[in-house]
Amino acid sequence: MTAIGTSDGLAAAAARLDTWIEAQGFKGWDPYDALNSPLLKRLTFRNRRLGQLWVQLLKHSPVNLRPLLSIPQGYNPKGMGLFLASYWCKYRLAGEPVYLERGMLGLQLRLAQSRVLRASGNP
Repeated sequence: MTAIGTSDGLAAAAARLDTWIEAQGFKGWDPYDALNSPLLKRLTFRNRRLGQLWVQLLKHSPVNLRPLLSIPQGYNPKGMGLFLASYWCKYRLAGEPVYLERGMLGLQLRLAQSRVLRASGNP
């Protein structure tokens, strides 16, 4: 058993996931982000139904087409909240300062993103 009370295999998988998430900068694609593509905005001619079609196509596609369509990765508020909560739980269980530091970094990223959205007029 490790310090956070899990089996070695689960702890190793969680550590790899943390490393991957941090390497991605806490960013990722959203199932409904097809309309963030500048290319798709032109291809749909701003037609709502065509946009919905693309959203569903990308959402259910077994192949990730987002890079080909220039859809940027972004921050997901719910995902960020879950990451922050997981770091807090790990810190409380293991008592290792690295988890508190990672949580604070994630919180700083989230606060910076909130400021950018407010400055651009988005809630």
